[in-house]
Amino acid sequence: MHDNDVPRAARGRQWVASGAKGRMLATAAILGLGLLLGVPATSAEEVPLGLSIAKVEGTVLQLVNAAWVEIAPGDALQSLEGVRTLGRARLTIAWQDAVLEIGPETTIALAMQRPFGRTSLLVTQYAGLVEINVPGSGATRIIVRTPSFDISSGNGRFSVSVAPGLTEAKVIAGSAVTLDHASGKSLRMEAGAKGQPGRSADKKGNGAGQNDNDGGNGDQNNNGGNGGQNNGKGRKEK
Repeated sequence: MHDNDVPRAARGRQWVASGAKGRMLATAAILGLGLLLGVPATSAEEVPLGLSIAKVEGTVLQLVNAAWVEIAPGDALQSLEGVRTLGRARLTIAWQDAVLEIGPETTIALAMQRPFGRTSLLVTQYAGLVEINVPGSGATRIIVRTPSFDISSGNGRFSVSVAPGLTEAKVIAGSAVTLDHASGKSLRMEAGAKGQPGRSADKKGNGAGQNDNDGGNGDQNNNGGNGGQNNGKGRKEK
């Protein structure tokens, strides 16, 4: 039987994350890949209402019952366990009034959180590029969790890049708050700020200090950074 003779639903469950069409792995091998990537291998919670696939470009996989399933245009999001984009593929996910843009060679998992009665979408990012746009209606909040920090926003647009040796966040519009895993300290980032939260500020002086109490760094022209809640003054970078 040729690959084209196999029903698409059955073929999808045997896709390999290498992106080469026609290659197949046993379920055990696929499960091992999921564990290697840090993607949970257990059953995830039910996909909530309002969370859907808006656009698919290229080969995109979702992890369903420990097997990687190809997502075709028009398909629904079947699980929150894991999503992967292969090669130059891209995926757009809509959640209520927010949009998640999943870039090439990216692996994420999704989960719903309900702290203090408010529902938030948690995106655990293992690799690649993710861009989040939350319009600020107050109805949604998205948290992106990386190996070194969390970044969240209920009113802004930001991107996160995770690569070996470098995990970086950039706020494009509005604002976002980060939480450094190592120190437990938070940092408020305004539009234009970028860097590795908890390690270094950018050279524009846009970032507030840790815990929002310290002033940001000044820029290369001796201009002071934005002060925090204590009106801290910026300092010249060396």
